[in-house]
Formats: sequence, C-alpha cells, structure tokens
Amino acid sequence: NFYIHRILKKIMEMVVEERIEKQQFRIGNATTLELFVAPGRIFQPNQTSEAVYTSVEVYEGDIGIEIGAGIGPGTILLAQRKIGYLYTVEIIPEQCGIQKLNLELHGLREKVSVLQGSLFEPIKRLYPEVKADFIVSDVSGMNDVGVELGWYPPNIPRGGEDGAENIIPFLEQAKHFLNTRNERARVYFPIVVNFSDGKKIIDKARENYSTLEKIAERRIPLKQEQLTIIENSKHAIFEPIERKGSRGLWKVEIYRVMQPIY
Repeated sequence: NFYIHRILKKIMEMVVEERIEKQQFRIGNATTLELFVAPGRIFQPNQTSEAVYTSVEVYEGDIGIEIGAGIGPGTILLAQRKIGYLYTVEIIPEQCGIQKLNLELHGLREKVSVLQGSLFEPIKRLYPEVKADFIVSDVSGMNDVGVELGWYPPNIPRGGEDGAENIIPFLEQAKHFLNTRNERARVYFPIVVNFSDGKKIIDKARENYSTLEKIAERRIPLKQEQLTIIENSKHAIFEPIERKGSRGLWKVEIYRVMQPIY
C-alpha cells in the first residue's frame, strides 16, 4: 500500500533526524502502548495521565476534546474506543509532531484532529462550531517541584507556583465548548493534591458547574531521594506527603464536572 509506505518512510526519517525512539508504556492493568518519544525533550506519560484516562467515560459516537495531549498516550486510549471524533490540543509543537506519529503508528489518524496552541484557542479559531460530549484536561497541574524531581523537562510549561495556572482557565473555558443538548456532557480534570492549590481549583469548579464529583484517586510512591528533593525544595507543598516508612506517597484526584453555569 503506497500510502502506508509513505507514512512509514516519514516516521523513519523523523526517527533518524530528530533522535526519536520507541518505548513501551504500561497504562492501567492490562494495556501496554508502544509510543515514539524524544527523551529529555518531551513530557513522558506518567501515572497522573494514567489515572485521568482510565477514569474517562466514553459513549458510542461521542465527540471529545482533549487539552494537553502531549505525545498522545491518552489520545490513543480515547480514539481506540467507539467515539465519533476527537479534537486534541497541545501547546508544544514538537509534542504535536510526535503525537501525529503515534496516531499513525496505531492507525488512528483519521479519527483525530491534532491542533497546536494554548487551551481552547485553536478550537475556537479553527472549529468554532464544535460542541463536545466530553472534555478531558491533562494540562500540567503542579508547580516547579516537578522539574526538580525530573518529571518535567524545563521547556514544558507547568502550573505556576500554585499549580493552578492551567487548570483554572481550563475550567472557565471548557463549559463554552460542551454540548448542552447532551445531559451527560462532562468535563474531567485532575488535582495533584500535594503540589497544587486544590481548594482554589475546587472553588473555581463549583463557581462554573452545578455538579462536581471526585471519581477516582491514586496514591503514587516516592523514593527516598525524591522525598529529600521535596523537603529541600523552595516550592510550596499544599498537603503533607503521606509517609510509609522510608518512602512516601503523593496523591492525585480525578474530578468530573457537569451542568455548566453561565
């Protein structure tokens, strides 16, 4: 097939020229995704992303919007389900390019539009008529301790000192892109409890939506060297790290909001 041959040739050219490699990522209990990555230059899929995307409900034919798509692990998990179409937005151009490669790798390019820009700006500019049945946020929800821990390359935007600089405008804007004719229209977002101002985020969610529900939470282990970095960091910790002997646990919570308030 000429088309498939062209795609594979393009992928190989990018792998050689841009130092992209394949890695295996485990998502949930049973799913392993093969993804192209650019080590040291992109945000690697982590357990926060896993917690978000394994919590999202999708109904057959749904139109979805994903904000903060990164290199596309969550995009792939959503597009593999019986959705109608998915619009994804990512602010880093290189991550958009790798996301397209990953969608091609998994045969999902025709179900997804990959858009580069900040939050809903490219949706508003290019697809102003789109109304989504579900919207998912995987934008950064933590402060710069994530760089100190090695979880974020310095070029990837974080959530500001309170960890809320991306989530707050996301919640304010998302309601304008929901399909209000669908009583199940919903928005999903995480709170990184220890490294973001959760109260500020929850207050904003309640200000903009009638229904707020915590649908999942996960405690994720920290090694002793990571605990030392956190203890010595100048960045705020909003809830103490739970201690288990010499190790610690940090927490992510996943929320769903519905019934926007205008």
